[in-house]
Amino acid sequence: MNGFSMAAARKAAPGLLLVLALAVVARLSTMVLPAIISEVTVGVALGLLVANLLRPPALVRPGVKLAMGTPLRMGIVLLGARLSFGDVVATG
Repeated sequence: MNGFSMAAARKAAPGLLLVLALAVVARLSTMVLPAIISEVTVGVALGLLVANLLRPPALVRPGVKLAMGTPLRMGIVLLGARLSFGDVVATG
């Protein structure tokens, strides 16, 4: 067993839903923002604003903490890989 249970999933769900909602808003906002501003930048800014201005309840902390671990690192790596691959394709 990997230590992940249904109880842990239920505990993390509210925070993961909050993170997912912020990610969707960040993604949609890039449709109206200049191309130089990425959804990652918007997502980080939204996360900082929500965390510091709205002070989310303790209920969301486990899911947010989970999202800040491996999923965030994987996203950063994949974004870097996408940019590198795009540069290779663009240069021929």
